[in-house]
Formats: sequence, C-alpha cells, structure tokens
Amino acid sequence: MENDEVEILLVEDNSSDAELTMRALKKNNVLNRLLHVKDGAEALDFIYCIGKYSNRSNKIKPKVILLDLN
Repeated sequence: MENDEVEILLVEDNSSDAELTMRALKKNNVLNRLLHVKDGAEALDFIYCIGKYSNRSNKIKPKVILLDLN
C-alpha cells in the first residue's frame, strides 16, 4: 500500500532563510513533515538514501521539493 503522506524537502544553504521558510509554513498551518538539507548534493543523498542517509528507508520519497537556486 502506498503512503499518502506528503513529505517536503527544503534545500537551502542559508540557515536564516531556511528558518524563515519553516516559520512561514508553520504559520500557514502546513503540518507536513519538513526536512531541511543544505545543498543539492545532500538532497540527492537524501532522495537516493546514500551517504549519511543510507539507513533511511527509500519507501517514502519527498513529494514536494523547495529548492534555493542561486
């Protein structure tokens, strides 16, 4: 059975901007699980369950990715 939980992955290298985004989502009652990574390489490790995320289950993938492009 597929999990319908919508997990959000925030890719943001600036901790102040990440905190601001998380506060804005919480203030607007977005109650989804939100995960924060610092860069694209870490995001790929998270999505593909490699590196420091190798023990993470790959059954639940983020369905929304907020990406900081600079």
